[in-house]
Amino acid sequence: MKFTVVIDNYCAKSGMLAEWGYCSLLETEHGNVMIDTGGTGHVLRHNLDFLKIDLKKVKALVLSHSHHDHISGLLDIVFSCPGIPIYAGKGIEIERRGDADASRRSG
Repeated sequence: MKFTVVIDNYCAKSGMLAEWGYCSLLETEHGNVMIDTGGTGHVLRHNLDFLKIDLKKVKALVLSHSHHDHISGLLDIVFSCPGIPIYAGKGIEIERRGDADASRRSG
């Protein structure tokens, strides 16, 4: 089993892009699972290419919650992996707000 952080707000590897967001890949003998999709599609695509991650080997996508920094690369994955199963908890469709006073959209 191998766990790779694809997107985070800190990069330990030169050449990757950091952003306020999260995406990781869990590789197992039964298939690969992507967890979240980061905050922007271009950072997701750049880091996937840099890490040489083949999206054709991703068998499922898990979304932790609907904040923009966890789901904004969703369409990039859906278009690259048509028919990929997507798993998410109850309430994923609820709009999230980014401020304590709920003034900014966040997801």
